[in-house]
Amino acid sequence: MCTLQIGISGRTLPFEFIVLPDCSHDIILGWNFLKASGALIDCGRFELTLDDVEVTSEEVVLKPLRLCVMKDCRLLAYSIRKIPVVNRCREDSGNVIVEGSKLLALKKEVFMPSMLVTLRRGKTEIWVVNGQSQEKVIPQGMCVAFAEPFCPDCIATISETSKVSTEISETKQSFEFLNMISPDLDANQK
Repeated sequence: MCTLQIGISGRTLPFEFIVLPDCSHDIILGWNFLKASGALIDCGRFELTLDDVEVTSEEVVLKPLRLCVMKDCRLLAYSIRKIPVVNRCREDSGNVIVEGSKLLALKKEVFMPSMLVTLRRGKTEIWVVNGQSQEKVIPQGMCVAFAEPFCPDCIATISETSKVSTEISETKQSFEFLNMISPDLDANQK
């Protein structure tokens, strides 16, 4: 696996690739480049073939950021807590969408919801859940989640909520119950 710098639309972007020497001539398939553009680089013919797909730098370059635990964290049985995490490769800031590590869920049975958090200089805190009856320890440096930049256009939001009127009819039982919890009653009346 190697990295190749390719210029597209005046921008030079890095792509991973592999050379397939078993063909009649070498063909390079760029994994993330191929995924984003349908590219085939044919060294024998000196050709680069692209599908009719528009290539954007976000699709091609951005890999999920690895979020690792900053210090050993103890998770009590049946607990939920925030733990500090850091991305050591880049000190980006901004909103990111976090997905928990499936490996962590399978091996340690520690889960985390997908969430939107703000990364500040590569650091943030994320929620983790231990649903087991025994304490778990997440060691410092362990990768617990992956983060991708938040794209507001990719999220569907509800701008207006319809107000549904809920009418509750009072029955004799509900009236008696309301009287039992009235703050005006003394201890004997309750």
